[in-house]
Amino acid sequence: MIIKALADYYNQLLSDGIDGISRPGWISRSVGYIIELSANGTIRNIVPADSKRGWMLSVPEQEKRSSGIAAFFLCDTSTYLLGVDSKGKPDRAIRCFEAARALHHAVLDGCESLAAKSILRYFDTWDPQRACDCMPFVREREGLCSGKFVTFSVSGPDGLFDPSCDQGVMKAWDKFLAKQSGEKESMVCLASGERAPIARLHPAIKGVYGAQSMGASLVGFNCPAFESYGHEGEQGLNAPVSERIATAYGAALNYLLQADSHHVRLGDTTVVYWSEREDKGNCDLFSQLLASSFDTKDQNEIEANLDSVMKSMAVGKQIALDHVDLGANFFVLGLAPNAARLSIRFFQKGTFGHFLSNICKHYEQLEVIHAPGARKYLSPYVLLKEVENPNSKKPVVSSVVGGSLMRSILTGAPYPESLYENALLRIRATNENQDAHTRKVSYGRAAIIKAYLLRNGRMNQEEITVELNERRRSTAYALGRAFSIMESAQEQANGSSRLAAKYLDSACSTPATVFPVLFKLSSAHFEKLMREKPGMAVWLRRQFLDIVGEEEMIPELPRHLNLREQGEFFLGYYQQTQARFKSKKQAETDNQNLED
Repeated sequence: MIIKALADYYNQLLSDGIDGISRPGWISRSVGYIIELSANGTIRNIVPADSKRGWMLSVPEQEKRSSGIAAFFLCDTSTYLLGVDSKGKPDRAIRCFEAARALHHAVLDGCESLAAKSILRYFDTWDPQRACDCMPFVREREGLCSGKFVTFSVSGPDGLFDPSCDQGVMKAWDKFLAKQSGEKESMVCLASGERAPIARLHPAIKGVYGAQSMGASLVGFNCPAFESYGHEGEQGLNAPVSERIATAYGAALNYLLQADSHHVRLGDTTVVYWSEREDKGNCDLFSQLLASSFDTKDQNEIEANLDSVMKSMAVGKQIALDHVDLGANFFVLGLAPNAARLSIRFFQKGTFGHFLSNICKHYEQLEVIHAPGARKYLSPYVLLKEVENPNSKKPVVSSVVGGSLMRSILTGAPYPESLYENALLRIRATNENQDAHTRKVSYGRAAIIKAYLLRNGRMNQEEITVELNERRRSTAYALGRAFSIMESAQEQANGSSRLAAKYLDSACSTPATVFPVLFKLSSAHFEKLMREKPGMAVWLRRQFLDIVGEEEMIPELPRHLNLREQGEFFLGYYQQTQARFKSKKQAETDNQNLED
């Protein structure tokens, strides 16, 4: 299903004439050097690329190359096209050049085009052992021996031209490929259902985070443990996919991994996505919804765009955005590195509107009161950063949770338990520091807790609200609110508070043991406030008694809180704290208005 979907997307890109998508039998390759040939096959110049990445050119397709000698047509390393030694193996370099000469003769013999004749004359006259006599080679020797790919250009009546664009060369290559395919075993392709020559090796996929830079395989068989009965040592025949389909899905997937608007990284998972209609519009919107980060200059614009989408989806209206098709089939694929192969973390197919609805529901459940200026929409990347140890060299949690989190967002399924558990763990492990503005219960962690309680805890939005819910009578939620009030009382009385740093974790775990101590401490703070700030003392005391009552609920204090109740405790603490800040700012505004 995945391979067929990617192959169909390749055909879609090919028909749309997208840059970087080559026709069957050809691939896009980064080229570092161009050897300029005269009509008689001599080297006129060797030109390096003007950027480190090189030129992206359409070249004849290339199979994977192992430790043996296997030449590529028209585009290869300097070892094959020039026969120069870069690894202390001059004899092998000569054999590589001879293999390249044989391949180009096999393809171009009988071709009467200027480009074909010039290239064959080059291979017949070039002597690798006398390469140092060629000044263009001497000038660029160091770069040529670095392993970058090299190709040709040929001098014609109208100037230099690319032999890959020469009709005679193209027809000769297609004929050569057809002849090779006819010699290969034909089987029924599992992706297309057609009988066709089967690909022995599948294309290398480049751009997946953490995978080998030279590319990794989505499909591969190189050990007896992976081989089916009766197909020992036959590699691709174990899961037959035609050469045409293999080339197509490889080209499509590599295109998606190069295009910024078609992939996003989440932990160790690289998420790629595409649409069968309105590909650019749908994918641009999807990228905005799941962007890893917003540039400061674009944040307001993007959030306004997302606000419009959220409001339209909430009331069932058509999205007022150009080039967005809610009815188009949309595909999302999660890839992760695994040695020389790629592992599939998830694959989701559905209408773009279905995915959009689930994403909007996710952001709605995440929404919680926060400080002005903070980003409104917390992307999956930001959520994973909230549960990751900032001192860890490897993002262990993100690697485990990333794929399952994305699956939950796209399908509306329950969030992974590990996301919630690690949010609680980070709260306990974080050192509260008001001076450094480091909070144990941060905005992102509070949002995770709220979303988890709504979706996994099956609570309704009347219980778990965006802002403080003063009507909620849950003991855990009330204790969290009470802790926040006591923290404020200490801060107002002493100028700072260490209550959260010392007692928040234990108060959440064993309330019956810790809260009597806290009630005693807060009594002293309220007494001091009554002497120094009676108005503030009355205001805080009234809120405190509204929560805990006159008896301070000591007989009702639970000995322990389970994980769900701990989340309610932290959420109550966070929302009460945010309400304090909001009330303080409002009071300052009111005072300023009165003075004016």
